Amino acid sequence: MALDVTDIRVAVRLCKTLPERGIILEVGTPLLKAHGIRAIRAVRKESRGRAVFADTKTLDAAEVEVAIAKAGGADGATVSALAPEETVKKFGVACRDNGLICLVDLLGSSMDAEKLAPIASAADILICHGGIDQGLDPRRFGHNVVRLKERFPDKLVAVAGGITPATIGTILSSGADIVIVGRYITNSDNPRETASEMLRLLRGT
Repeated sequence: MALDVTDIRVAVRLCKTLPERGIILEVGTPLLKAHGIRAIRAVRKESRGRAVFADTKTLDAAEVEVAIAKAGGADGATVSALAPEETVKKFGVACRDNGLICLVDLLGSSMDAEKLAPIASAADILICHGGIDQGLDPRRFGHNVVRLKERFPDKLVAVAGGITPATIGTILSSGADIVIVGRYITNSDNPRETASEMLRLLRGT
């Protein structure tokens, strides 16, 4: 669940409203830019045992940004695949040293598996990401997930970007391990029921 809102009160309210099981709480980049480490701490406080990831999308100063995520109480943080290779590798090492999950966000990067190999080695989770401005073609992203799973079978693969009930089937059939949903839930009139709907689709019930 991507908390891509800028109002920290809305984020906290969503944390309290959403189902407790089957959901990872992601402190979205807009929320982090608006409120910094305070946003991570607020979501952590209301997490009720759910994992919390900080979507830092780090491009530089890997060790510093991992330390900030750790200090806020995050269980994982993201580094951009567009960062220098040295930054991605340092980010992965810093995450492991601090007991955090390392997510590599592939937004805007080449999906050539061979080119990704040096940075994929740092990741626990690879994120196929269609940005808000870019949008997501579920068929293309499904194809990318298949390629990533074949090339990096030891990595979990997540998909993010405009996912709805109409597109989730294609994403799941590609073998994605994690589905990241944001606006479809945060903009709904009943976030709890909408999140529950997506969970039912994920579980095939």
